[in-house]
Amino acid sequence: MATEYSLFASIKGAIVIYQKQKGFTLIEVMIVVGIIAILAAIALPNYSAYVKRAARVSAENYLSDLAQREELRFQNTRTYSATAGNFPGMPGDVSQRYQAPVLSITPVSGLPAFQITLMPIVGGAQDGDGWLYIDSVGGRYRDVNANGVLDAGDKRWDEN
Repeated sequence: MATEYSLFASIKGAIVIYQKQKGFTLIEVMIVVGIIAILAAIALPNYSAYVKRAARVSAENYLSDLAQREELRFQNTRTYSATAGNFPGMPGDVSQRYQAPVLSITPVSGLPAFQITLMPIVGGAQDGDGWLYIDSVGGRYRDVNANGVLDAGDKRWDEN
């Protein structure tokens, strides 16, 4: 007959009864909690960086689309549009993280040229990620330090 108890020893006339161990010890639970905390400390910053990069790619795609539309407009009318209102609105995932695009028309060597800037919303999820630029001469940059000037510290879109 099997019981929950098993008699093992008799110490100074007393019977010591051992029960089957059920559950986990506190040490085992604390080890598991520690391992989970370490994994979370590693995974959370990586996930946040991944989300920022994915949102930046969506914004870059949107700017590329605007640049293509500017070039098409230039082919048809021989002028670039100076307002974003002439183009489709921002996709939802981009508008949640970035302000409306800023278009500027400035001649380069006497020829018409454009530059489109997309700035993150101040205090938003992309804040600190830098401004995005695209222009009519093939420049695609991220102003990492957000100083409004494309300098040596800034990166091309293909450089994460």
